[in-house]
Amino acid sequence: MIISCIISQAITIDPERQIYTSVTPKSELHEEIDANGVTTLAKIYTRSVEKNGPKNALGVRDVLSEEEVLDQSTGKYIKKYELGDYQWKTYDQVDAIVKNLSRGFEVLQLKPKEKIAIFAETREEWFITAMAAFKKNLPSKLLWFES
Repeated sequence: MIISCIISQAITIDPERQIYTSVTPKSELHEEIDANGVTTLAKIYTRSVEKNGPKNALGVRDVLSEEEVLDQSTGKYIKKYELGDYQWKTYDQVDAIVKNLSRGFEVLQLKPKEKIAIFAETREEWFITAMAAFKKNLPSKLLWFES
């Protein structure tokens, strides 16, 4: 049995350009974003901070131990981690770090639309750097090391 679900529809702008629009009804959150003129990732981030300031935003856990175990399904060794409890930062705490980092971009004299690269694992530091870049209109590219 094949189940088909259409979630977007192409709209032709001219022979070489198309945009896609959702065919599903807008959610309450989407309506709120539209009503508040939120049109960029930076504005979505700022709106989230305004709305959720003292609430938990980013949680990280320390690695307490790690061991290599044999994955029975693949026959390969994988790392198994024992993790500690979550340590949370609120939206307000994250935003204070984001603001400091975006000021650092100013000190480095980075101009809007200058490209930056972020060499990091997908973790809290990457997220914070990306948000600071969005606030300064700096397109970013994530680079990571893969072993």
